[in-house]
Amino acid sequence: MTTTSREYAAALFELAAQAGVTKETSEGLETVISAQLQQPAYRALLASPAISKEERLAALDETFRGKIPDVLLAILRMMISRGHVSALNGMARDYEELARGYRGESLAVVTSAVHLKEAETVALRQKLEKK
Repeated sequence: MTTTSREYAAALFELAAQAGVTKETSEGLETVISAQLQQPAYRALLASPAISKEERLAALDETFRGKIPDVLLAILRMMISRGHVSALNGMARDYEELARGYRGESLAVVTSAVHLKEAETVALRQKLEKK
Protein backbone atom coordinates (compact mmCIF):
# COMPACT_ATOMS: atom_id res chain seq x y z
CA MET A 1 0.00 0.00 0.00
CA THR A 2 1.07 3.54 -0.58
CA THR A 3 1.68 6.15 2.06
CA THR A 4 -1.29 8.06 0.65
CA SER A 5 -3.68 5.12 0.99
CA ARG A 6 -2.45 4.41 4.53
CA GLU A 7 -2.96 8.03 5.57
CA TYR A 8 -6.50 8.13 4.20
CA ALA A 9 -7.28 4.76 5.81
CA ALA A 10 -5.96 5.90 9.19
CA ALA A 11 -7.96 9.13 9.03
CA LEU A 12 -11.10 7.28 7.95
CA PHE A 13 -10.69 4.66 10.66
CA GLU A 14 -10.22 7.29 13.36
CA LEU A 15 -13.34 9.17 12.24
CA ALA A 16 -15.38 5.97 11.92
CA ALA A 17 -14.29 4.74 15.36
CA GLN A 18 -15.17 8.10 16.94
CA ALA A 19 -18.59 8.00 15.28
CA GLY A 20 -19.11 4.32 16.17
CA VAL A 21 -19.55 3.31 12.52
CA THR A 22 -16.53 1.11 11.79
CA LYS A 23 -18.66 -1.80 10.54
CA GLU A 24 -20.93 0.45 8.48
CA THR A 25 -17.84 2.09 6.98
CA SER A 26 -16.47 -1.32 5.98
CA GLU A 27 -19.77 -2.09 4.30
CA GLY A 28 -19.78 1.33 2.64
CA LEU A 29 -16.31 0.74 1.23
CA GLU A 30 -17.51 -2.57 -0.22
CA THR A 31 -20.40 -0.71 -1.85
CA VAL A 32 -18.12 1.93 -3.37
CA ILE A 33 -15.52 -0.56 -4.63
CA SER A 34 -18.25 -2.79 -6.06
CA ALA A 35 -19.85 0.15 -7.88
CA GLN A 36 -16.52 1.06 -9.44
CA LEU A 37 -15.83 -2.50 -10.51
CA GLN A 38 -19.26 -2.78 -12.11
CA GLN A 39 -18.98 0.63 -13.77
CA PRO A 40 -15.34 1.37 -14.74
CA ALA A 41 -16.55 4.53 -16.49
CA TYR A 42 -17.76 5.83 -13.12
CA ARG A 43 -14.28 5.54 -11.62
CA ALA A 44 -12.85 7.26 -14.70
CA LEU A 45 -15.39 10.07 -14.25
CA LEU A 46 -14.37 10.58 -10.62
CA ALA A 47 -10.69 10.71 -11.53
CA SER A 48 -10.92 12.74 -14.75
CA PRO A 49 -9.26 16.16 -14.65
CA ALA A 50 -11.28 17.01 -17.79
CA ILE A 51 -14.44 17.10 -15.64
CA SER A 52 -14.73 19.90 -13.11
CA LYS A 53 -14.18 19.04 -9.47
CA GLU A 54 -17.69 20.28 -8.68
CA GLU A 55 -19.24 17.90 -11.23
CA ARG A 56 -17.21 14.97 -9.91
CA LEU A 57 -18.21 15.74 -6.32
CA ALA A 58 -21.86 16.11 -7.36
CA ALA A 59 -21.71 12.70 -9.08
CA LEU A 60 -20.26 11.14 -5.91
CA ASP A 61 -22.92 12.76 -3.72
CA GLU A 62 -25.72 11.73 -6.07
CA THR A 63 -24.55 8.13 -6.09
CA PHE A 64 -23.68 7.58 -2.43
CA ARG A 65 -25.20 10.22 -0.12
CA GLY A 66 -27.43 8.45 2.39
CA LYS A 67 -26.11 5.04 1.31
CA ILE A 68 -22.72 5.15 3.03
CA PRO A 69 -21.62 6.73 6.33
CA ASP A 70 -21.00 10.48 6.20
CA VAL A 71 -17.40 10.01 7.39
CA LEU A 72 -16.68 7.82 4.36
CA LEU A 73 -18.37 10.25 1.99
CA ALA A 74 -16.27 13.09 3.44
CA ILE A 75 -13.01 11.16 2.91
CA LEU A 76 -14.04 10.23 -0.64
CA ARG A 77 -14.82 13.89 -1.36
CA MET A 78 -11.38 14.83 -0.06
CA MET A 79 -9.71 12.18 -2.23
CA ILE A 80 -11.49 13.50 -5.32
CA SER A 81 -10.67 17.11 -4.46
CA ARG A 82 -6.99 16.28 -4.05
CA GLY A 83 -6.75 14.04 -7.11
CA HIS A 84 -6.18 10.85 -5.08
CA VAL A 85 -8.97 8.62 -6.40
CA SER A 86 -6.31 6.15 -7.53
CA ALA A 87 -5.54 5.45 -3.85
CA LEU A 88 -9.09 4.21 -3.16
CA ASN A 89 -8.52 0.46 -3.48
CA GLY A 90 -5.39 0.61 -1.33
CA MET A 91 -7.18 2.76 1.21
CA ALA A 92 -10.01 0.22 1.40
CA ARG A 93 -7.54 -2.64 2.02
CA ASP A 94 -5.66 -0.61 4.63
CA TYR A 95 -8.92 0.36 6.35
CA GLU A 96 -10.03 -3.27 6.54
CA GLU A 97 -6.70 -4.22 8.10
CA LEU A 98 -7.18 -1.53 10.77
CA ALA A 99 -10.81 -2.56 11.33
CA ARG A 100 -9.90 -6.26 11.74
CA GLY A 101 -7.25 -5.34 14.29
CA TYR A 102 -9.76 -3.17 16.15
CA ARG A 103 -12.22 -6.07 16.27
CA GLY A 104 -9.47 -8.50 17.30
CA GLU A 105 -9.77 -10.46 14.07
CA SER A 106 -7.10 -11.99 11.89
CA LEU A 107 -7.21 -12.89 8.24
CA ALA A 108 -6.61 -16.55 7.48
CA VAL A 109 -5.86 -17.97 4.06
CA VAL A 110 -6.35 -21.71 3.87
CA THR A 111 -4.82 -23.82 1.12
CA SER A 112 -5.86 -27.41 0.66
CA ALA A 113 -4.27 -30.08 -1.51
CA VAL A 114 -7.74 -31.40 -2.31
CA HIS A 115 -11.09 -29.71 -2.87
CA LEU A 116 -12.97 -29.41 0.43
CA LYS A 117 -16.59 -30.48 0.63
CA GLU A 118 -19.06 -27.88 1.83
CA ALA A 119 -19.34 -29.53 5.28
CA GLU A 120 -15.55 -29.55 5.64
CA THR A 121 -15.35 -25.86 4.71
CA VAL A 122 -18.06 -24.98 7.24
CA ALA A 123 -16.35 -27.03 9.97
CA LEU A 124 -12.98 -25.41 9.26
CA ARG A 125 -14.49 -21.92 9.27
CA GLN A 126 -16.22 -22.60 12.61
CA LYS A 127 -13.03 -23.94 14.13
CA LEU A 128 -11.03 -20.90 13.00
CA GLU A 129 -13.69 -18.50 14.25
CA LYS A 130 -13.40 -19.99 17.76
CA LYS A 131 -9.69 -19.23 17.97
